[in-house]
Amino acid sequence: MIVAGGSDGLLRFWDTSNGRLLWTLQAHSSYVIGVHYEGSELVTCSRAGDVARCALPKPAEVIGLAATKADGGPALRREN
Repeated sequence: MIVAGGSDGLLRFWDTSNGRLLWTLQAHSSYVIGVHYEGSELVTCSRAGDVARCALPKPAEVIGLAATKADGGPALRREN
């Protein structure tokens, strides 16, 4: 899994095995300028100077839940 920050304040989580966007997370209201893994947490900072920290699920759990919607966008579903 790769995490990328954008100019819209979103974090985008990508599946490296197929390039599929798994999910997005609104982390900041301005540009994300830093992304750092710290154990099982992700620490980000914005152009405005805000710092955010969030706990991450295991990549295999998220990738296992990802499915493709009819329009090709990411969707999440619960596996039984």
